[in-house]
Amino acid sequence: MSSVYGWIMLGLLLCPAVAIAEDAIEIKPGLWKIKQSSRSGFSPTPMEDVDEECFTKNKFSAEDMIDADSTCKLVSSSLSDGVLKWKMSCDQPMPGTVGEGELSGGGTEIKGMLRMKVAMEGKIQTIETKWDGERIGDCPE
Repeated sequence: MSSVYGWIMLGLLLCPAVAIAEDAIEIKPGLWKIKQSSRSGFSPTPMEDVDEECFTKNKFSAEDMIDADSTCKLVSSSLSDGVLKWKMSCDQPMPGTVGEGELSGGGTEIKGMLRMKVAMEGKIQTIETKWDGERIGDCPE
């Protein structure tokens, strides 16, 4: 169960929502390589993954970092000195799950972090995911 939960949380990061907010990091659309590392109290070993994604939009907003089909909602977001920060709350996997994240960079490189806190069995578990992304070319036709 612990590794499944971690991948669900990573999924929240990678599935863009439809809405675009004013606070956004500008990127160059194209094929991107995203390296992710996630740590939690559920597993002593960090989970790592590398994905390639085709981004067609030229901006990342805080809302883009939350899957449109998830139970998570954006609480607040701000953009200051090139760093996009946001807070979110979720009803699943457990009610009362909260998170905060940040995304920086732009153009052809991005760097980010998401820290989720989940109350389970009377304890607060923290899941922290960090990622680095770089544009590696044009999207395949």
